[in-house]
Amino acid sequence: YIYNTLFINGENSDIVVKALDREWNLHKLYLCQSPYFDSMFKGTNWKESTQTSIEIAIPDSNINERALFVAFGSFYKEELEIMPMEAVNVLACASLFSLDGLISQCESIMIDNISAHTVLSYYDASLIYGVNEVTTKALKWLCNNIMINQEIRLSEISSYLFEKVLASID
Repeated sequence: YIYNTLFINGENSDIVVKALDREWNLHKLYLCQSPYFDSMFKGTNWKESTQTSIEIAIPDSNINERALFVAFGSFYKEELEIMPMEAVNVLACASLFSLDGLISQCESIMIDNISAHTVLSYYDASLIYGVNEVTTKALKWLCNNIMINQEIRLSEISSYLFEKVLASID
């Protein structure tokens, strides 16, 4: 009910958040679950604390509209479905807004879905966003599969990562 009524329908919204050419009718009370928004709305140093509409600059190219939708939706509903191919985008957005629960959910999804199609993007994202268990699992996956999995293109692996894989192989 809360997710559909307040988030999807935007009923009784007290803040419009604009980002990536889209507007979301949201609620400060829910947004304040994030340290990012909490300091923005409760701090006196921010002009946004008194505004009913704010625009958020998105400095990370990994953050897309779907990732914002999932992150904003997570304020209203604890568990949202995140597809393995969108985990990096949602992780980037969760990191921007300091959403620890969503970061953990993305980390679990990434760990459970490491494959030839995801390992390199997951590894790179794990370094950028500090999800160390994903780094470890992706490196281990590469060590175990680099010579036997024909779907892995060696040309897509950086020389740094390739050296790291070779050094880690037993």
